[in-house]
Amino acid sequence: MPLSTVAPPLETSPPRTTHGSWWQRYRIPVVALFITGCVIYAVFVALNWPFRKQRLIDVLQEATLRTVTVGKFQKTFFPPGCVAEDISFERHLRKDQPPVIHIQALTVQASWARVLTGQYHLSLVRAVNMHVLVPPAKVNGKPDPLMPLNRTPSRIRTLNVDRIIADGTILDFAHEDGSKPYRIGVDKLVVYDVSNNSAIHYKTIITNSVPPGKIHSTGVFGPWHPDDPGQTPVEGTYSYNDANLAAFSDFSGRLNATGRMKGRLGEIFTQGTADVKNFHVSETSHTRELKANYKARVDGTHGDTMLDDVEAQFNDSSLTVKGRIAGETAQKGKTVSLDLLCSRGRIEDVLDLFIQAQQAPMIGPVTMKAHLEVPPGKEGFIRRMHMTGDFGVDNGKFTDNETQADLNRLSASADRKKPAEGQDPIALSDLRGHGDIQNGIAHLTHVKFSVPGATAEVEGTYSLTNYDVNLVGTLYTDGNPWTATTGFKSFFVRIITPFLKKKHDIRIVPFKLTGNYHHMTIGLDLGRKKQIKEQLNQ
Repeated sequence: MPLSTVAPPLETSPPRTTHGSWWQRYRIPVVALFITGCVIYAVFVALNWPFRKQRLIDVLQEATLRTVTVGKFQKTFFPPGCVAEDISFERHLRKDQPPVIHIQALTVQASWARVLTGQYHLSLVRAVNMHVLVPPAKVNGKPDPLMPLNRTPSRIRTLNVDRIIADGTILDFAHEDGSKPYRIGVDKLVVYDVSNNSAIHYKTIITNSVPPGKIHSTGVFGPWHPDDPGQTPVEGTYSYNDANLAAFSDFSGRLNATGRMKGRLGEIFTQGTADVKNFHVSETSHTRELKANYKARVDGTHGDTMLDDVEAQFNDSSLTVKGRIAGETAQKGKTVSLDLLCSRGRIEDVLDLFIQAQQAPMIGPVTMKAHLEVPPGKEGFIRRMHMTGDFGVDNGKFTDNETQADLNRLSASADRKKPAEGQDPIALSDLRGHGDIQNGIAHLTHVKFSVPGATAEVEGTYSLTNYDVNLVGTLYTDGNPWTATTGFKSFFVRIITPFLKKKHDIRIVPFKLTGNYHHMTIGLDLGRKKQIKEQLNQ
C-alpha cells in the first residue's frame, strides 16, 4: 500500500502588531494630560481659594449687613478652611460704641471633596468667646437689625453649614431706656444644618442671670428676624436646673422646672412643672417645698414673665396664681403683680409665708382672694409688699392658750355652764373679713366671727414685723362678759354688765384685743361708752 502524507491542521492566532496595545501607546500622554489638568485645577483652586481673609469678610458682611473687621487670619489645608481672630461687627447708628458682635476666634472647616467640586458648603464653624449685644427693636425710631444668623437677602448665594459650635457665647439684650442689659450666658451651643432663610435645630446649655441657673434646651430656632429680634420663632423642650431664687433678694430656694415652649423670642409660651426646695420669704422664719403646674409667657429679650395659670401646692394648701413679673419703665428691677386665689387651704400655711414666729396665731381651713404687688427696692419684702383681699376661716382656733381660754369661758357662759377643765378649744365659725397689708402692717376691716353664744365685729391692725395687735370690736352675747377675763377686770366688768343689757337679753359689749402675738389680751373698751349708748338707743 502506498504511503500518503497528511498535512497537520492549521493553527489560527490574532495578528501580531509591532506597535503594542493602546494603553501602551498612549499611557504616557494620558498621564501627562491628567497631571497637567490636576496642576491647572490646583492652580485654579489656589487662585480662587475660598478661605481668604477678604473673602471671609465679604461673606460675613453680606450675611449681617454690617461692616466687619478681622484681626489675625490664617489659612488651613488639612482640613481646608481658615482661622480668624478678633472679629468685630460694627453698629449701624452708633459706630463710636462697642461692636454689637465680637468673636475672639472663628474656625471654619470644609472637606476637600466639597472644595474641589465647588460646593458652597461648610462642615464646621466654631466661634470661641462670642459676645452679642441684641439691640432693641428700634433705635431712635428706626430698626437696628442684628446678625440675621439664618436669614439673608435672596440675592446672596445659599451657604450651608453642617454644624456650628458657639460655646461660651454671651447674649446681652439691650433696653430702649439704656438700662443694664438682660444677660444670658450660653455655656454650650450646637446648631445643625444651617442654611439661609430656614429654621435651625439646636442643643444648648444656658446660664440664666435672673434667677441664676442652668437651662438645658433642645429645639428649633429661627429664621432670625433682623428688623425685630423678638419676632424670631422658637420651639422646643427645656429643663431649668438648680436655679437660685436668692437672686430676687425677697426669696430663697432652689428651683427645678421642666416643660415645653413655643412662640416668638419676645413671647414664648411655656407649659410645665416646677419644684422649689426650701422656699423661704425674706424676714420670715419658715421654709417649705413648693410644687406647681404652670402655663406662662416669657419675653426672652427682657426676661419678663407673665403667669397665665399656676396651680401651686405647699404644706396642706393649694393656691391659684395669675399675674406678671416684669420690669417697669420708670424704675429698675422687676415688679411682682399677682392675683391669688385660695379655695382649699389652711390659714396657718398662708400666715407662715409672712411671719417670723414659729407658730401662726390661728389655725383652720381658709379661703382667700387677694392681689399682691411688690415693687423693686432696697427695703425688705414685708415692707415693700402691698396685698389686699378678702378672706374666710371656718372653725378657726387661736394657738395662744390664754386667748383661746378667754373664748372658751365666754362661750360657756352663754350656755350658762362653767367651762370644763381640759375642754376642747371653741372654734371661731364663719370668720370673714377684708385685709390690706402695707408697710408691714395688716389693716383689718369688716371682720366678723362667731362662737357658740356670741358674735363679734372687729377692725384694727396687726404688725407683720413686731406682731403687735391692736383690734377693737363689738361683741354680741347672751352670756356673761366678765367670764372672758379674770381678777379685778372680771369684777369691774361684772358691775357694769347690767348697763350693757339690750332687748332679748343680748348684751352689746365693746372690747379690744391688744398686746403681742405671743401674749394677747381681751378686755372691755371703756373708751367707747358713747358708741355703746348709741347702739343701746337703736
